[in-house]
Amino acid sequence: MSLATGAKLGPYEILAPLGEGGMGEVYKARDTRLDRTVAIKILKGGFSDRFMREAKTIGSLNHAHICTLHDVGPDYLVLEYVEGAPVKGPLPLPEVVRLGQQICEALEAAHRKGIVHRDLKPANILVTRSGVKLLDFGLAKGKLSLPGEQDATVTQPITQAGSILGTVPYMSPEQLQGAEADARSDIFSLGCVLYEMVTGQRPFQGKTQVSVMAAILEHDPPPIAEKQPLTPYSLDHAIRLCLAKDPDERWQSAHDVALELRNVTEQPAGGAAVQPSRRAWLWPAIAGVAVLIAAGAFWKTSQTTREVPFALRTSIPWTELMTANLSMSLDGHYLVESSGGVNRGPKWLRPLDGAEARPIPGSEDWDGQAFWSPDSRYLAFAVPGKLQKMPVAGGPTELICPLNETAQGGAWSSNGSILLRAGSQLLQVPAGGGTPAPALKEVPAGVQISPQFLPDGKQFLFYLAANDGDKTGTYLASLGGAAPRLLLPRARATYARQGSAEVLLFTQRGTWMQKFDSSSGKLAGEPLKLTDTDSSALPSSLPFAASQSGVVAWQEASPQQSELIWLDRTGRKTGTLAAPASASNPKISWQGGRVAYTAANGQEIGFSEVARGVYRTVAKSDAGALYHPLWSPDGSMIVYYGNRQILLRHADTDGNPVEVAKMDRPGYLHDWSRDGRYITYVRSNPKGGFDLMALPMNGDKAAGAPFLVFHSSERSLHTALSPDSQWVALSTNKGDTYEVFVTPFSDQTKAEGRGPRWQVSTHGGVDPKWSPQGNQIYFLSRDFKKLLVAEFKPGSPPTTSAPRDMFDWNFTWYLTVRNSYSVDPATGRFLVVNRLNPTYAPITVLSNWAALLNKH
Repeated sequence: MSLATGAKLGPYEILAPLGEGGMGEVYKARDTRLDRTVAIKILKGGFSDRFMREAKTIGSLNHAHICTLHDVGPDYLVLEYVEGAPVKGPLPLPEVVRLGQQICEALEAAHRKGIVHRDLKPANILVTRSGVKLLDFGLAKGKLSLPGEQDATVTQPITQAGSILGTVPYMSPEQLQGAEADARSDIFSLGCVLYEMVTGQRPFQGKTQVSVMAAILEHDPPPIAEKQPLTPYSLDHAIRLCLAKDPDERWQSAHDVALELRNVTEQPAGGAAVQPSRRAWLWPAIAGVAVLIAAGAFWKTSQTTREVPFALRTSIPWTELMTANLSMSLDGHYLVESSGGVNRGPKWLRPLDGAEARPIPGSEDWDGQAFWSPDSRYLAFAVPGKLQKMPVAGGPTELICPLNETAQGGAWSSNGSILLRAGSQLLQVPAGGGTPAPALKEVPAGVQISPQFLPDGKQFLFYLAANDGDKTGTYLASLGGAAPRLLLPRARATYARQGSAEVLLFTQRGTWMQKFDSSSGKLAGEPLKLTDTDSSALPSSLPFAASQSGVVAWQEASPQQSELIWLDRTGRKTGTLAAPASASNPKISWQGGRVAYTAANGQEIGFSEVARGVYRTVAKSDAGALYHPLWSPDGSMIVYYGNRQILLRHADTDGNPVEVAKMDRPGYLHDWSRDGRYITYVRSNPKGGFDLMALPMNGDKAAGAPFLVFHSSERSLHTALSPDSQWVALSTNKGDTYEVFVTPFSDQTKAEGRGPRWQVSTHGGVDPKWSPQGNQIYFLSRDFKKLLVAEFKPGSPPTTSAPRDMFDWNFTWYLTVRNSYSVDPATGRFLVVNRLNPTYAPITVLSNWAALLNKH
């Protein structure tokens, strides 16, 4: 029977239909006696034993999270009218916990009266302003008397033995098998609901009801960590136990589940879920970090009564031959880790409580390093065209603001301002959204990176890689304040706090900590050395991550022991080049007799004489960042990159380097053409891609302004100029896949920078090089373990053969090294970097560092 608006059922006036199912209809109505809104449920076919049982069931329950029964009519039930919507995921962790506990409380109240719901699902759980309301006990089973029965368990004639009642995707295995259902059946359904609240997806899926039933009976649901990797372990554990196939292995009461959910709130939000990690922890490291965090917690709770007399230090293994980019939450609970490698893999969230790192979903597309909100609840990150934030506890990503430029990191103040590094400058934008605008004025020319707010939310630090090397270092600035002040020359510093103690962490031929007063902006006392690592092996700016709770982390540097070895065209070793043990990035002169290289992690440029077996250093920099040496055509001069300059040194005479040109944006040198007319280099462009530029040369001087050869909108670009200077081999990426292409080199393309390109590789490739004759293109496989070659024929268009393998080799290649191998123009053999100690520089975590200052 369908009721029209205004129809009367006794004292109740129908206002609107609310819903209709196979068994009945529900209407919104007004109780004309009490002038209140109610819900009226009418069973199709009239009042029945089922209806009477539901009335008795609901009437026996009096709980804030269970729908209240107001009245029973001749053929209808009058229920509390609930304004709300069915529970729906994915929800933030606090909401999952809060609503989940309320559902448990409602179930516990029913179970204590011997009532099993048997149809628990999101549609029967409404979320209101005051919390959840559990609805529809129409299929409930309990010890409630029907007319003519004496307190017997009701299963007949409402349900027949062996029949299936409920909604299939949320039913327990025993229900599907027609077995007796008890409170533990509701626990299984509760697990299904919680899983959906966390992930937004049902745990058991299929194209048909039969396939869903088979999944429930035979398979475990996908791990929650695959859907929401930031899910705390305790929540994952609680849900997995709810979903055990055997009722005896589940939680035995809803009260137990509620207690476990309460435990989730007592842990740092976003703790670890069980998931295979890309980097397995060693158990000693797990124990060490757990002890470290425990000690930090002890220090916090006991600092008013006594001081812990020691600091705790432990190491986290890092299993990649690349620098770890780190970011720590201000509460010291989490590290975000990523690699400086060519493959844009995911960022990893590591809880510092002994749990494993887990990938952050979607982080492959992030530009640069993520940064934390001041309350440690959100991670902010940039993707092409926008700045976003993601709740660490789980939940949807939110837009902060659109971006016209690519951002590579930032900082978030306690006053609601965000600083972004975009291109060479810092931008400011409100955390609530707005239009980014330059944050600084009167700054020396250079690249502004690593912003970090101080506790007052206005002052901040940043590192400037200045065009003028004397102005390079860490600066102190203030939003809307005067011009920045150089605080720490030639060092990149990170602020950390523990209670009232404040320090700056920095590297300067060692890893150091020095007292700092953020209110006055002054350093105090003598710096304290934290590591005894050989200073010649330290990069110019190790990545630090610091909290404001006494926990800091950085990547330990270990000396790079490597050698440069000669391989023939079959991959057989034929000799070793005389060079420092830290030499990398080799570049062979056009005559084949000399090899330039980078040494000491970017602090030195040198070259080796192949025949004489000797080598010498031609340039040094305490500030580092000396890379990508290139030979002049006659082998007498070396140009290299340093502090956003193209610098030149005559190899055989002493003297200071000469500036050939300034680079307006960060970049990498690639080639000095064999005819001497051009130096090519790659620079970043404002829209996040990279441009291949050519600088005209006349001897040792620039002969004109640089011009654009090729514009790439992709995220990286690595090039090699052919011996006849007519073609460029390049590798660039779309998404995570790098491929090798060839394109013409001509100043006729400078107006557009968008000349044609033809693909050479077929299954990925990086680091292309030309054969001495220019008839072959070499490149590395995408996993850097093979050298491949393709035949090349010039023409319009040019043609290339299908690539073939030359030999296997574990090449060392990453973004800041442009030459993991070099081709000898004289002999055609290969010079490659061979790691002698392929140990992985670990991440050091230091807790209660204030104790070190006290001793110092």
